[in-house]
Amino acid sequence: MNKNKLKNPNAKIIRLKGFYRRFILDGEVKIPYELLKGLIGSDCAYHLYKGRNPNNGD
Repeated sequence: MNKNKLKNPNAKIIRLKGFYRRFILDGEVKIPYELLKGLIGSDCAYHLYKGRNPNNGD
């Protein structure tokens, strides 16, 4: 059996989302608010970007 083969076909996507989520939460990457909601959830995005202009990702 190949140990490198993933059992979950979505495992790579889940791993990459977690990787990018960490960058976003650490403040290393800034992306537009609408995209942010899809990656980390609307509640978390709100708390990260409150007080900033949501239209330009500031």
